[in-house]
Amino acid sequence: MMTTVPIVYFVGMGAAYWQGGARNELATRIELGGQGVTEADLTPEELRQRMWWRKAFANFRSNLKTFELYDLLKSLPESTAGLGDWVELPEHLR
Repeated sequence: MMTTVPIVYFVGMGAAYWQGGARNELATRIELGGQGVTEADLTPEELRQRMWWRKAFANFRSNLKTFELYDLLKSLPESTAGLGDWVELPEHLR
């Protein structure tokens, strides 16, 4: 179920991620481009930094399929009514 949290976060923060990519910052660093550079030319650290975005989404997709999370999410109630005290906000957050 926690797989859905970063997916929602990435969607919600998408503008900030892609604006950072325009400045060649993580998480959307410009990939190798047309400079004649290949993956073999990158240090392991550079390779890791450039590949995490694609691997994160592949991991999310795999989790969603493996654990049938889409069907589970569709089966959840649309409100917290009747779910008990554990879904109630503590006093200091009200």
